[in-house]
Amino acid sequence: MVRVPKVESTAQIARLDAVLGFLEARRGIEAGTVRIGVALESPGGVLQALGIASASPRVAAMGGGGLDYHAEMRSEPRPDRMECLYLYSTILHVCRACGIDPIYSIYPAIHDLEGLARDSEWARSMGFVGRSCLHPKQVAPVNAAFGPSPEKVDWAKRVVAAVREGRTRGYGEVTMDGVLIGPPTLIEVRRILAMAGPDRDPGLMEPDA
Repeated sequence: MVRVPKVESTAQIARLDAVLGFLEARRGIEAGTVRIGVALESPGGVLQALGIASASPRVAAMGGGGLDYHAEMRSEPRPDRMECLYLYSTILHVCRACGIDPIYSIYPAIHDLEGLARDSEWARSMGFVGRSCLHPKQVAPVNAAFGPSPEKVDWAKRVVAAVREGRTRGYGEVTMDGVLIGPPTLIEVRRILAMAGPDRDPGLMEPDA
């Protein structure tokens, strides 16, 4: 993947798409192999988010924010992150609508690993799938925050077992811990087990089953 900072227009992505296509052909690489990750770091870029995400099938991830964004917005970082609410909400909605990965912004305090972990947990709860790192020491806390916890994996496996038992018994509906297991739950289960690795995937049913 080629990660492009400070993207503000669809024209930037179109030009990069053409260059990558030329280089792939010249080097004998299958067309479309090299993907694009974009970073929105200005108000103009955020307002063009949907067009940028749709500018090329190569676009696979989108993030934004950072010190450049704060400088242009004349904002200051807040503990509740309200200064970036529109930015994060826009990225999340655009990414989910376009089927690409939403990536959270950097954490500038390199040595504050506890703060990094808390901030990453918040981002994960919002729907981001990862974040940018400034230093190698940040990688482990970020992976821990965005990866599936053992408790989540165990819950997902319990759901699978409950659905299988319900099907064996011919139940029209299946519940676990008093909660109905529906298609959204199965989608979440598939996502968790896919993140946990192929050795954790017991062969899930289709989400609409």
